[in-house]
Amino acid sequence: MSEEKLKCPKCGSQRIVKNGFIHNGNQNHKCRTCNRQFVLNPRNRPVTEENKKLIDRLFRRTLVNCRYL
Repeated sequence: MSEEKLKCPKCGSQRIVKNGFIHNGNQNHKCRTCNRQFVLNPRNRPVTEENKKLIDRLFRRTLVNCRYL
């Protein structure tokens, strides 16, 4: 994929430049319009709201259990 065809995931601008590499060696890009940095085809997935609620509930349960130690 050529750089001219890249679009910023935040603002949709095509003013994209290469911006080094991330820790696993993937090319990092930066939007010149909104300064957002991004990687094409990232491996990580955003945490869903359902999982956020589960994490919060488990964390609170752990805190309550720690009070009784």
